[in-house]
Amino acid sequence: ISDGKKKAREELAKHLAQLEQEKYCPTLKPNVGATSPVHTLSEAVAELLKLKRSTKSARTVEYYTGYLKRLAEWYGSLDVKQLTLSHGNDYLCRLKGLKLGPVSVNHHTQTAKAMFNYCVECKWIAANPWRRVPRLPEIGRRRIVTDDEFVKLLAACDGSRAHGDMGREEA
Repeated sequence: ISDGKKKAREELAKHLAQLEQEKYCPTLKPNVGATSPVHTLSEAVAELLKLKRSTKSARTVEYYTGYLKRLAEWYGSLDVKQLTLSHGNDYLCRLKGLKLGPVSVNHHTQTAKAMFNYCVECKWIAANPWRRVPRLPEIGRRRIVTDDEFVKLLAACDGSRAHGDMGREEA
């Protein structure tokens, strides 16, 4: 009886692991080994966007779609197993060549890394080849409040005080 229970638990654990894998990688066939089909980068992007559409807000899907567009245009026909760190550095240089700001370039590379992480979860590749693509340094935004904005802020504070919206600290 104990052997039967042990065997049943093992089979259940395998089945649950397979269901979990299929949840995140719906096109992945069970027991895919070294003879797995070729997955182009465009296919991987499409699969990631399908997952995002089913699990994230429309705004998040729009974010990923926008930032993965160039990646798919430039490298979409390549097999995800062929892409290397060198391709990642090339992608970074090409983005900088478009005169994009550092924050935009970082968003492009971060979504590309997320796509490769998805490929790793699906076991299409062993490791994220772009994990070491560097982030560009971002300079914080410096903004000075205009005189008009400051007057409006003071008026809003006075309005808040008049309505009794002050906390204990301000009383």
